[in-house]
Amino acid sequence: MFKKGENTNTIQKARIRKTVEFFRDREQFMMDLYKDIQKAIKFAERKGLTPVFRLNGTSDLSWEKYEVGTTGMNIFQLFSTVQFYDYTKVLGRKVKHIPNYHLTFSKADGNDADVAAAIEQGYTIAAVFDRLPDTHMGLPVINADLHDLRFLDPLGSIAGLKAKGRAKKDYTGFVIRLTEV
Repeated sequence: MFKKGENTNTIQKARIRKTVEFFRDREQFMMDLYKDIQKAIKFAERKGLTPVFRLNGTSDLSWEKYEVGTTGMNIFQLFSTVQFYDYTKVLGRKVKHIPNYHLTFSKADGNDADVAAAIEQGYTIAAVFDRLPDTHMGLPVINADLHDLRFLDPLGSIAGLKAKGRAKKDYTGFVIRLTEV
């Protein structure tokens, strides 16, 4: 959301700053991420909440490849009792061996073959619809607008999101159109 006359906001500025930090000084970024996760876990514990983390809010980085400092471990290994999850459009990421990391494959315009392969590989799928069907591609569709905790979705399901905002008028193929135009 932008204020009238603006084309960015503080959240976008923070995301850009963090992206620049990640590529400029990855070692320091990973140490900062480690400390931020520690703080968030402590905060959640004080509030009686269960912490979960989605690292790729606007990116599609393979976090499993990045070590934290000289530990020889990635962030998932360092926080092995904490649930992490993300969406991806990168088919074939090797994360099945990471018990606390869940990936949902995102349908996009033109990646239908990858979606079919992702289903065969056991991914859950996220897709945007003009209206939510009961099933799609032979799989049950769950209402993903109720929450973002995709790791709770049943295996072999599609996380269906209803088109919102500009997506309501999108005819590029990003939105699966079930309603006749």
